[in-house]
Amino acid sequence: PGRPFMGGGRITLDSTAATTGGWVVGPQQRGQTILLTLSAAAGSPAVLLLSYRLDLQPIEPLAFGSLLAAPAVFVGPFSVGASRILQVPWTLPTALHLGEPYGGQFVSIDPATAQLRVSNPFPVLVDR
Repeated sequence: PGRPFMGGGRITLDSTAATTGGWVVGPQQRGQTILLTLSAAAGSPAVLLLSYRLDLQPIEPLAFGSLLAAPAVFVGPFSVGASRILQVPWTLPTALHLGEPYGGQFVSIDPATAQLRVSNPFPVLVDR
């Protein structure tokens, strides 16, 4: 019933396409090790940005998306493996302030297209 999405066109899965996303795995507590995680195309070179703030700066026309406006630390370079997942372990220092949001974000280059890719920024919020 009703019309198909996009006027009846076929939706085809592109198995080579890879979106870029970032997130945190693990308990965000002082002294605990978390995994700052990137999903990107296999073989992508990547760096990790860490910031004391979550403010964003648009970066068009270099790439779609936004970068953390005031990164304090750049970590890397890394290479995304065949699994398309990169995990960077980080033990949260005991000096981090409780309840204060810190930000992380990955920047990578897609090896097939040579395009700059930025992950979503993700918060690191220490709760104890």
